Amino acid sequence: MMTGIGVSVQRNTSVLSASWPRKFVAYACMSLGLVLPLMACSSDRNTRIVPISDTLDVGDRFMGVRLLGMLEFTRAGDGRKMAGLSGLAWDEDEGLLYAISDLGRIWHLLPRFESGYLVDAEVVGSTLFLDQDGEPLQGLEADAEGVAARGHENGILGDTQLLVSFEQRPRVEVYDPDGTWIESVALPGKLRSPGAYRARNKALEAIAMVPGSADPMLMPEMPLRGEDDDFVPLFHDEQPVRRYPLHPSPGSSITAMEIFPGGRLLVLERAFVSPLLPFSTILSWVDLNQGGNGPLEPIVVAHFNTADGWRIDNFEGLSRHRGQRIFLVSDDNNRSLQRTLLLYLELLPE
Repeated sequence: MMTGIGVSVQRNTSVLSASWPRKFVAYACMSLGLVLPLMACSSDRNTRIVPISDTLDVGDRFMGVRLLGMLEFTRAGDGRKMAGLSGLAWDEDEGLLYAISDLGRIWHLLPRFESGYLVDAEVVGSTLFLDQDGEPLQGLEADAEGVAARGHENGILGDTQLLVSFEQRPRVEVYDPDGTWIESVALPGKLRSPGAYRARNKALEAIAMVPGSADPMLMPEMPLRGEDDDFVPLFHDEQPVRRYPLHPSPGSSITAMEIFPGGRLLVLERAFVSPLLPFSTILSWVDLNQGGNGPLEPIVVAHFNTADGWRIDNFEGLSRHRGQRIFLVSDDNNRSLQRTLLLYLELLPE
C-alpha cells in the first residue's frame, strides 16, 4: 500500500482516445456489443478502456514490452467499489484472474480479449478473506499485499490455492479462492518480527511460487531495518538471502514479482517521492541462476514515467498470464482521485 501518490491527469477516459488504432477500437466496440461511431465507444460494464500513453498506441512497442490495452474499473457488478487492489494471480485451470485487496477482499475477474488486446474484465465474484474461525479479517489483519497461486495449471478444477502475503501484520496465509483459510506458511526468521521492517506499512509485499517447491519466494517492500538502503533481501525458505538492488529512481520500492520458466524473475517496482512530482513504474528481469552470493543484476524491461505522458497509477500487482503476457493492477488507495487500472503487456524477446 502507498499513501499520498500523485494523480495522473485523465483526459477522455470515458471514450476511446482518438489516437488509438482504429482496428483496436473496432475490436473493443465489437466485444461490448455496441454499434456506435468508432470514436464514441464506451462500456456499460465493470470497466472502460483508457489510454496508456499520450504518445503511443495500443499495439506499439516500448523498450522491452508491447502495449496490449488498459482498463479502468468503474464499479463491480453489485455496485461495490473496486478499491485497494494490490496483488494478482492467474488461474489457468479456471480461466480466472484473482485480484486481492488490501481491504481484505478477493475479486474474481474474467478478462476478455479481441485479437490479443484486453478489452474488458468482468467481475464474476468477490469474497472476504476469513480467519481460522470463519470470520472476516478486520483492520490491520486484512492488509493483503501479494498473492501467488499453486495448483492453478495442473488441469484439475477446484484445487487452486492462493498464498497471500500480508503487510502490517507480516505473515503468509493459504486460502481457497472463496476466502476460506487453509493454513499458515512459516516465514524465514528475519521476516517474522514486525520490528525487522523499516515501517509497519513498508513490510512484507511481494510473493512468488518457485516451481517444484512448496515454499514461496518473498521480498519486503523496502530494505530491512538497519540494512543497506539500496538493497532489498530476497528470501526462499531459509536459504541464504540474495540481495536485489533497487532501481536508482528516487523513492523506488518493491511491489510485486513473478517467476517465469527457466529461473527468471520479473520484478515490479514503484518510484514515488511526492504528489507534486512525477512517479514511475519499473519492470526488470533478474536471473535467479546467477552464481555467487553477490547482489543480483536486474535488467530493466520497461520504465514508465508520468513525466513522459504515461497515464499510469500506483501499480502494485503483477501476474503472468500466458506465454510472455502479463497483467498489472494499480492500487487506488481507496481514494476518489486515483484509479484502479488493469494493464496488459507482452514481454518481448531479448
